[in-house]
Amino acid sequence: MIPYGYFIIYLYLGLEYLTIIFKHGFILVMSEIGKVTATDEDVPSTGISYSIVAGGGTWDYSKIFWIDPEEGMVHIVAQLDYEETQRYLLTVQASDNEGGTTDVQVTVNVLEANDEKPVCSASSHLLEVPMDLTSGTNINGLYITCVDRDSSPRSFRYFINSGNVNNHFTFSPSAGSGSSRLILASPFDYKGGLDRVWEYRLEVLITDDNLLSMANGSTALVQTGSVTLTIKVIPNPTTVVPTTVRSFLHYLFTLSVVDPVPSKVM
Repeated sequence: MIPYGYFIIYLYLGLEYLTIIFKHGFILVMSEIGKVTATDEDVPSTGISYSIVAGGGTWDYSKIFWIDPEEGMVHIVAQLDYEETQRYLLTVQASDNEGGTTDVQVTVNVLEANDEKPVCSASSHLLEVPMDLTSGTNINGLYITCVDRDSSPRSFRYFINSGNVNNHFTFSPSAGSGSSRLILASPFDYKGGLDRVWEYRLEVLITDDNLLSMANGSTALVQTGSVTLTIKVIPNPTTVVPTTVRSFLHYLFTLSVVDPVPSKVM
């Protein structure tokens, strides 16, 4: 979309040019972006009308700009995108009722606005970690990798917005890179009773405001991407004695019982 904040106009009526430069923010469709003014030396004036004869707002070109035929005010009639087109060249014609005309060349320079959010390689991950995992470990070797069409990776910040009970998890580096690792910041303590949660659901936010100064950060447009992490903590396995199933043959025994007391000799 087109950025805005102020525009600079240079106007020369002798077949010269008008330049409109937009900076910062957004202009809505049908907004006024500048005005072309012509004068008529006829006395009395026969009236002046304005039209775009090349470059936009005509049937021969994309419907992007429109000029009020009576006032000369230039309007935007479609969204503009810096990533697609950075400059538009228009020809505006002023004409009077006696057939006199003059043209002015209009250059609209579209400057980059921050209208794209960071997009990460996967929006969700499911992880499992042992309860005795050592702090400082890169959990499951996970890296979050993100890109942004209109911002440098150096502008990214990574932080966990919710779900980080007892602050066990963090990202390294936390800013200034296109990728960041998930780190166990502190060990779990289930035996001591500190931890009771066995499944964590983290909402990770990635913003593109790392390069903004404190002064500009409060007014600049910041875009935010997100990733969801589900982390299951696995208890230590208990020791289990292995058992083997065996087949037994059952035998039928015939026993002869012998009197253990010897017979008395007569």
